[in-house]
Amino acid sequence: MASKRDKQTGSLYQIRDAMNKVLEQEWENEERENTTAAFQQLEENMDVSFPYPGSGVDMSSDNNIADPVLSDSEFSSLTSSDEEESNDSDENNMECPNVPNGISFEDGLRRWALETNQRHCAINSLLALVRETTPYKVPKDARTFLKTPQSTEKNNISTTAGRQLWYYGIAKRLQQYFKNKTPKVDLMKLDFSMDGLPLHKSGLTQFWPILMRIHGMPKTPVMVVAIYCGECKPDSVEEYLREFVTEFNELQIKGLFINGKKIKVLPRAIIADSPARAFLKA
Repeated sequence: MASKRDKQTGSLYQIRDAMNKVLEQEWENEERENTTAAFQQLEENMDVSFPYPGSGVDMSSDNNIADPVLSDSEFSSLTSSDEEESNDSDENNMECPNVPNGISFEDGLRRWALETNQRHCAINSLLALVRETTPYKVPKDARTFLKTPQSTEKNNISTTAGRQLWYYGIAKRLQQYFKNKTPKVDLMKLDFSMDGLPLHKSGLTQFWPILMRIHGMPKTPVMVVAIYCGECKPDSVEEYLREFVTEFNELQIKGLFINGKKIKVLPRAIIADSPARAFLKA
């Protein structure tokens, strides 16, 4: 025999189900009225009969709504107007490059390739097409066409016992960075970093770069002054730092000249981890 509590719980479930049915019926009626009103509004605006429940139109028929038929002249006029609008919008959105008047074909093509950062393989294909289809005589190689400068400087790589040291220089690196703008400061404090860098896990080859950063100029990048390459760290710290120390001593005496301006240069810090610091102090 069911307890009084079970009877009350069952009654509550029945009341809940009855209320849900009432709410569902009210929701369906409301949705039907909204749909009917929307179709009636469309019929009034478009003068077309839509097959919806309660409209009196046979919903099983496929011919209740007539498809609009355009003549050939009307269709051609619509398509032509659409094409004109599309062309006008494309012309307005295109950004024409600022090409000076009187520029030659080769100079214009070279300028286009540089400003759009074209790859050399793409430029080589274009040059071959120009030579075959036009009277213009252009080079075969993109490097010749773009007038890429060739380095006439020594590679500054010294080799000792299978190990190599490439030294670029403090002054050259700073002058290269500031070639288009003269620094406003009269004193530069430089931070240097030296540490070992393995190239891969399966070999012994490693780099020992000498990196430089200007203190007080956070927007300037870290610059590479020198790179040592070998299967182990440099045997002699004197050989590793000889050119670096020699050049820095000259800069402290003579100063650094950038675009005709003399700037005093001082070392601020040498940054290294414990093994590299022990090697440098040896």
